[in-house]
Amino acid sequence: MSRKSENDAQALQGVIVADSFRKTFIPMSESLPKALFPLVNIPMIEYAIEFLAGNGIQEIVIFCCAHADAISDYIKASKWTTENTGPLIKIICSKQCHSFGDAMREIDSSGFIRSDPFVLTSLDVIANVDLRPLIQDFRALREADSHALLQVLFKKAPLESRLRRVDEETLIAIDTRTSEILHYENHDNSAAKTRLPLALFSDRNNVTIHMDWMECGVLLCAPEVLFQFTDSFYESIQDLVTGVLVDEVSISRIYAVQIGSHHYAAQIHGLAAYDQVSKDIIKRWTHPIVPDTNFTGTTGYSHSRGMIYTEGAVTLAQDSTVGNNTVIARNCSLGSKSVVTHSVLGVACVIGNNVTIDGSYLWDGVVVEEGSRISRSLIGHGVVIRAGAVVGPATLIARDVTVRAGAVVKPNSRVAQIPEADADPSGPFVNGMYIDLSLEDREDGDAETSLTSLRLIAEVPEDLEEDESEEEDAYESFLSEVHETVARGIAENLPMDTVHLEINGLKFQGNHSLSDCCIGVLRSVLLSSEIKGDKKVDIPVLGKTFVRWLPLIKRFMLGSQEMLETLLFLEEFCGITETKFKPYFQTLVKLGYDKDIFPEEVVLSWVELKNESPPEETEMLQLCQEFITWLQEAEEESDEEE
Repeated sequence: MSRKSENDAQALQGVIVADSFRKTFIPMSESLPKALFPLVNIPMIEYAIEFLAGNGIQEIVIFCCAHADAISDYIKASKWTTENTGPLIKIICSKQCHSFGDAMREIDSSGFIRSDPFVLTSLDVIANVDLRPLIQDFRALREADSHALLQVLFKKAPLESRLRRVDEETLIAIDTRTSEILHYENHDNSAAKTRLPLALFSDRNNVTIHMDWMECGVLLCAPEVLFQFTDSFYESIQDLVTGVLVDEVSISRIYAVQIGSHHYAAQIHGLAAYDQVSKDIIKRWTHPIVPDTNFTGTTGYSHSRGMIYTEGAVTLAQDSTVGNNTVIARNCSLGSKSVVTHSVLGVACVIGNNVTIDGSYLWDGVVVEEGSRISRSLIGHGVVIRAGAVVGPATLIARDVTVRAGAVVKPNSRVAQIPEADADPSGPFVNGMYIDLSLEDREDGDAETSLTSLRLIAEVPEDLEEDESEEEDAYESFLSEVHETVARGIAENLPMDTVHLEINGLKFQGNHSLSDCCIGVLRSVLLSSEIKGDKKVDIPVLGKTFVRWLPLIKRFMLGSQEMLETLLFLEEFCGITETKFKPYFQTLVKLGYDKDIFPEEVVLSWVELKNESPPEETEMLQLCQEFITWLQEAEEESDEEE
């Protein structure tokens, strides 16, 4: 992609705010900016830049506050400025800002932002959403509605999701027909109920209330957004949205867009989200932004069975164990009988003998001596864990701290580095101390109440009470229409392009996801197959129909998420919905594998999910065991040959 000139007024611009203005990761963030925190061994801000660059953003403004020099130096030394490709990056530094609103006002005063719209995001956003159609839609919306100010991206997420902020829950009401946000509240979990104005429903028949939508940290903004921060002195996006909605004089409108299940978007607010997003990256939900694509140009990871990633020269003792969902960077060593699983090891980590590391993140240069145990913790650069020490769970240890031999670091603790002379000689640290954070600074703290217990008090029209059942009816109607389309295609031997076009129309008409389309086509193909109960007769017939229409399913698959959801549907369909297909489940999975509908990593992800399920939910896994064993043995042979 060629670079745009600084004076090119048509360049599509994006803004990354490289400061969270929170104390969530203290003490780690005192010596290292959050923007440069390793996330699966890649600086966090790289994910945000890659996300914008991949969406055709031609100019990126990075606003830095705390540790501005470190962030600026990193960007200047990265491929984004040393190579003559990709977006043009401008860095704004201001060490006097104390809030997101201050940052917006500084950006407004700089005069750099010219594009309409521009994309606003944060350093800690990890996403693979295709913004290009959303940007086009927002431009069209702006042409039709000149008062459209902002479009907020949301993703459906359960209230118990670890990606949500524990200290706040969001309740929004939207006009279902236009997606305009009508009401917006952030709750701090201290209230057990809320009140909605009846006027919200008085002149509208299509209002939906959402407590299961999570903000993704990505916004499409009209240039006037910056002026709003300057003029009204808002301190956050939440302030802006609430302010516009309650201002009776304001004519601006704010819209919501829900991204589909086939896209990934999350913001790392705290340690729980850091852990979950790391796991999601390792499990490839963020594809193509995954370790083995080596998108920064500074790594060289390869991917092997069990979601294990290794880079370059790694020394592993013959009797050591590297478990599933593990990333090991170059120049690491793992001693005899040591076990590392569900973890990430940074560059040049040295792990001694008989060490156990589970669900933890060790940054570069960490040393863990013999017999130590680390559980579900975050360990900073250069930390030394002496022999026999125990760390965790949910512990953060700042860089260069040394834990004494045999010490036990209490769970849920934060450890900061201090001069050795100031450390407690009888304490667990040679040069560290425990620090205490108040609840408002610790987003991963326990909350006494949550939105799961929130009661809504309003006279809600009957139309709203029927929304859920209407959505279910709409989905069933969609599946029925897809079935009729596919059945007609099979019966009349219609071209696949024709069937694909009709299903695409149904998708857009009902705003259904790509996974819905995959599931609808697969369900229809199976229901259209005549099963007589004789495998010798059924398998050739079933295989012929299945293979003929698998390419249609593949057209609706963008990545591993659709593939896994389709495989999970196939399991449920054969095992519960239409049990007559149960004897053919392994055959269908094998056919899907052969046609790259269910590639190896997807099948193994499904196996992992089933292995973590109760025994009564693993029947279909057992039915597929012969194929799974073959798949695993073939992978092992491939690894040995390499």
